[in-house]
Amino acid sequence: MINGHKLRIQDALQQTGCVCCLQVWTPPTTGQWSVVKELADRWIELMYCAYSYFICSPHPGIAENIRGHCSGLSYHVTYSPSHQTARLSDNTAFALSASQVHDQLIREKKKKKKKKKKKKKKKKKKKKKKKKKKKKKKEEEEEEKEEEDVLV
Repeated sequence: MINGHKLRIQDALQQTGCVCCLQVWTPPTTGQWSVVKELADRWIELMYCAYSYFICSPHPGIAENIRGHCSGLSYHVTYSPSHQTARLSDNTAFALSASQVHDQLIREKKKKKKKKKKKKKKKKKKKKKKKKKKKKKKEEEEEEKEEEDVLV
């Protein structure tokens, strides 16, 4: 996890370089870098892998050696330095800014929490309505009994 560090991907590349040939990426360059991504739905993990494991395009086979860290190895990501975007193998585009990714992840978590809260509220409302109906029925029955008693 990045733990909210707001580093740009360029900084990470300058520090790390290719895990195979140890060539350090310096902007501006043409050509593409491949990255291994652990989970498609977690952008923060993409960033983590991008920081740790950048692979120079002449060395695509090195991806197999990264299995130890990236369990599953489900996606190969192509990084374009000129556009500062990564493209997953299913053609989903990612903007590679750690802060953007972190913020997006937080937003998604908040949305999920809101949905859960709404569901809970709906359930509570239904329960309250049922209780009210039961109370009304009981009260009506009691009133009827009282009326019958009075009549008798």
